[in-house]
Amino acid sequence: MRRVLVRILVVAFAPALTAGAQPVVDGRLTGDTSFYGPARSIQNTNTQYGNATNGDPRQATGGSEIDAVYAAVVGDRLHVLVAGNLESNYNKLSVFIDSEAGGMNQVEGAAAPAGVDPFCCPSAPAGAGALQGLNGLRFDTGFAADHFVGFSNGPETILATNTSTYSFSAYYGDLTAGPTGRKSAVGFQRNAGGVEPGLAPGEPIDMANNACSGDADVGCTPNAHLFAEQRDLLNDIGFRMAIDNSNTQGVNGGSGAATGNPQAVMTGIEFSIPLAVLGSPTTDLRLVAFIGNSQYSHLSNQFSGVGVLQGNLGAPVSSINLAAIAGEQFVTIPHASLAGDFNYDGLVDTADYTLWRDGLGAFYTANHYDDWVSGFAVANDGAAAIAVPEPTTSALLLLAVGAYAQRLRSVSRRLRVSTARR
Repeated sequence: MRRVLVRILVVAFAPALTAGAQPVVDGRLTGDTSFYGPARSIQNTNTQYGNATNGDPRQATGGSEIDAVYAAVVGDRLHVLVAGNLESNYNKLSVFIDSEAGGMNQVEGAAAPAGVDPFCCPSAPAGAGALQGLNGLRFDTGFAADHFVGFSNGPETILATNTSTYSFSAYYGDLTAGPTGRKSAVGFQRNAGGVEPGLAPGEPIDMANNACSGDADVGCTPNAHLFAEQRDLLNDIGFRMAIDNSNTQGVNGGSGAATGNPQAVMTGIEFSIPLAVLGSPTTDLRLVAFIGNSQYSHLSNQFSGVGVLQGNLGAPVSSINLAAIAGEQFVTIPHASLAGDFNYDGLVDTADYTLWRDGLGAFYTANHYDDWVSGFAVANDGAAAIAVPEPTTSALLLLAVGAYAQRLRSVSRRLRVSTARR
């Protein structure tokens, strides 16, 4: 009978016993709002890098923009969604992460790994790359970059017929170890939504993964593997990435205060990186993201954080000082959320209860309600007078399981009595 009871409890609370859920890396906020919570920043400036209007999920024509930034630490990974567009003309999305002690408040190309995104800059000296192109860029006070991720989007010749397909690629650099710091040409994707044949969601094509599930897979292109080999692409950091370029409702073109509807944009560039790669941080993380040209030599007016409220920051990059612009152009990401802070906004309130209630069974369990009650009490100094919503659904489940357990105990007692009488 004990085994039967344990089996019932395991089935009833299976979600609580599974590994922690993670956002799906597909370039879309839909389905992942319970992980990300509210935007860390919303764009306040129209884009002077053109306004994307074609709505194609893969190929954005017309421009690049950052409409909002969503970010959260979930389990052992940092998840980020930069909502907006990256034009398919090799525009770059640059992301710097402050996750460790020390770091660079001003990019020092000579003290950073060379050759990160080595194909960016044909006119640059051999071995140069993204971090050399961004040399001299000064961040806001309080931000010191430790890690870099760069994204590129444009046509590449990877097919046997020498025709081009659109390649969304990513490159990583560690700024904490000088010129010999770790760097990775992570890989590329051809499709929107981070889905390649034979690969897990968000997994890029590299030398180890060629997006072919077998010889009979007609949906893959063996030449994609050849392209990865030619570019020495290898995802040795457990990176995940995806793009959905379909946004048409964000900021408009121009250089003034944002018009359009940037807060409504739910698609863009999404990535996930292990915290171990970022130095296993134990405190809050900071992140700055911005869009620039193909050679990292000219910066747009599309930044994370408060926003710049002016035209393109332009060139030379070495003359750009973000600290001289009002507000912070970075976002802060809590490393460890409070118990019950399901929307990661640093508060435990009724909004978190609503997320728990609506996500019960899909993302949350009855145990998460206990976390919320505990966190809510701490946030309100344990005030007993504050009404705490009752967990209707989970309470019914607990009552049902409890009633069934009581019935099993009753049956067990009757069996023991019956056996004793024999």
